[in-house]
Amino acid sequence: MDERENLPSISQFEAMALCPARWQLGQQVPEPPQSADAQYGNQVHAAMEIGDIDDLTEEQRETAREMAVQEQLIVREVFGGIASKQRREKRFWYKRNPGAALSGLQEKLFSGKLDYAAFADRRHERVSLYIDYKAMWGDVTPPARNLQLRGGAVLMKQNFRSHRAFVAICQPAKHKIAVAAEYGPEELEQAEQEIVAIVERSLNGTDYLAIPGPEQCRYCRAKLICKVAYRESVDNLATTHDLVENAPNTLLELVQAMPDASLDLMGARWEVAQILGKAIETEIRRRKEADPDSMQNYQFVPSGYTSEIRSAGDAYVKFKHILNAIQFAAVCKVSKGELEKAVHTATGVSMADAKRTVAKLLGSLLVKKPKKPSLERKPYYEIK
Repeated sequence: MDERENLPSISQFEAMALCPARWQLGQQVPEPPQSADAQYGNQVHAAMEIGDIDDLTEEQRETAREMAVQEQLIVREVFGGIASKQRREKRFWYKRNPGAALSGLQEKLFSGKLDYAAFADRRHERVSLYIDYKAMWGDVTPPARNLQLRGGAVLMKQNFRSHRAFVAICQPAKHKIAVAAEYGPEELEQAEQEIVAIVERSLNGTDYLAIPGPEQCRYCRAKLICKVAYRESVDNLATTHDLVENAPNTLLELVQAMPDASLDLMGARWEVAQILGKAIETEIRRRKEADPDSMQNYQFVPSGYTSEIRSAGDAYVKFKHILNAIQFAAVCKVSKGELEKAVHTATGVSMADAKRTVAKLLGSLLVKKPKKPSLERKPYYEIK
């Protein structure tokens, strides 16, 4: 049985707030297999829960170590020491009528599995802390706006009877220290009302309440059955001429004639259409891999291969009668990451220290080449 008991979880709140129909539509579609990134992150989470990182890769171990350091710092800052009660990877429930346990009138509304949760009594109030671990590079909504963290604060308010809640994100790949936000007593009351309203609206949602957009559609498992997402992206792209008065005939002329507001709207529709297209492509590939005779208009085309030298050291032995060490090194491409791993292995220092050693020794030899900036739409909370 699903540990979420077919009820919303706080990790879905941000998308549910943007699209009230997302949760209900998602119930009609099986949960997809875990992605490689999700598996990577879950392995780190599991190791943090039990405090054993031996089975992780070196990269994962370094991430876990940095998370542990960030955790210690934020715990010390919030509690002035060690918290009275600490929980790891525990699922908490928000219930209507929480005081009616004996009468059987309690009703579960939503839950959240908190990576780290703790509380302590400080002066005349109970203070709690929820830390969300992020093992990957992906952008995350800042804590003060983050609805997953806000939902976690509400869970601690009810389960820990907290008067004040701190929420934080530990993401070593992007931040050297945890980034946090604070909810006082009044903010917690407001947060509870807001979160309950989001959940109740979603539990009663239909596809007529669907509101497509890049954030809410990207990881939605119901994107291919959502009529509104299709209509608002694919269908509307086909009628783009309606956005411009006296529209010209060609698409190029049409786009060039668009005012900023119309082009912005078209860009958002295009992002959703691309998300739908990627999901369709994934399903075609899945069917073709499962049954080569299916999807007969598609075929797997060999992509060729690349050649690489397995060991630079072994290759040098074969060429040293022709090239000296400096000449051979001149044709070798040195990976900064691999050099850091080699220093870590050779010296036994931590990866963080190995990175500092490599940076110090390379000095001006380490050339940073600026890349062309990528173009991406602002997150929803920054769009006016």
